[in-house]
Amino acid sequence: MEFKKLKTTKVLKSKLKIRDIAEYTDYLEEVHTLFGNDLPWFRGQSNISYKLIPSITRSTSWKYSPDDEYELISDFIHKGRLLLPQIARITNHWEWMQLGQHYGLPTRLLDWTESALVALFFAIESEAESPCVWCLNPHMLNELSTNHRLIFFTDSLTREPLDEENILKYEMASKNLPDYPLAFLPNRFDRRMFNQKACFTAHGRKKCGFEELQKSSESPFLIRLDIEPNNIEYIRFQMRTLGISTVDIYPDLDGLSKDIKVFKNMMSQ
Repeated sequence: MEFKKLKTTKVLKSKLKIRDIAEYTDYLEEVHTLFGNDLPWFRGQSNISYKLIPSITRSTSWKYSPDDEYELISDFIHKGRLLLPQIARITNHWEWMQLGQHYGLPTRLLDWTESALVALFFAIESEAESPCVWCLNPHMLNELSTNHRLIFFTDSLTREPLDEENILKYEMASKNLPDYPLAFLPNRFDRRMFNQKACFTAHGRKKCGFEELQKSSESPFLIRLDIEPNNIEYIRFQMRTLGISTVDIYPDLDGLSKDIKVFKNMMSQ
């Protein structure tokens, strides 16, 4: 399996569009070879034209404002305390930002997963014109953005001084927000986050921080695997046979309802 480099960003992409799980696995082996001992993170997207930027930065007029961010997250905290049973387990602002991100609140966070199959599910879950799965080397990203080749933790009970020193700069309404993204592992206090093997990048002042860092790096830390749109239904079927279904990704009544509908539609074809 071969890759080619995008001229404008130096990002590697799959030379061929992936047609089934076997080809996906073959490309993943190549990704692991390129990343060495660093385990990749993954992100599925329904369109290759979508940039790797957080939802809050997608407005053309966006500019980081600590006051605006504080107001947004604070409003979510004040109004959200009584709505979810896991609120009692939330111990810091990081976890409120993560919860908000998972429920559609615009934040500086971008969702990733440690599971290549979960990312593939998201890439082809809905109507997809040109689906893809992004592969990220989080260790290399953090080396470029913080000079530390490791992944940081935000859990207040387990993080160490080096975690504290670096994540403090990216916290809610930070006055000293760096320019480039930081990769971190969260406390997966929410069932969805746990099932989806959620991890995040916290983004800085530069909207296209990934692209700028990749241009400056001699080695790839971002790789894009393109999926053949005409094979989406077949790949969905393969995913189902491997035991990856909607209720596994969304472990609640909404997910169960969607899963039953998906299965009925699949059996009627």
